[in-house]
Amino acid sequence: MIQINVWEDEEQKIKKFLVKGHAGYGEEGWDIVCSAVSALTIATLNGLTEYVSIPLDIEIEDGYVYCAITTKMSKLQTIQSQAILQTMKLAFENIVDEYGEYVKMDKMKI
Repeated sequence: MIQINVWEDEEQKIKKFLVKGHAGYGEEGWDIVCSAVSALTIATLNGLTEYVSIPLDIEIEDGYVYCAITTKMSKLQTIQSQAILQTMKLAFENIVDEYGEYVKMDKMKI
């Protein structure tokens, strides 16, 4: 099972997220649930680093991605990063709705 944790502050701004585990929906290399979660996670990291240009605290291993925003951002960077992160969260919620026995997501408060 894939476990996703998303941490939000009191203003419901996402400050960090963790994606770990494997879905087990299909064979390795053919698992559409794992592929969807992986693609969203990579797209989010790429958007934050390449489009918004903010440094991140990132840890990546097989079946494990941790990402935290640890720097002060401009107002524009905050708007851009939250658009990316909130879109990621919505997409993960859609995957959980469809494949809940393979993916779980918890929202945490900072």
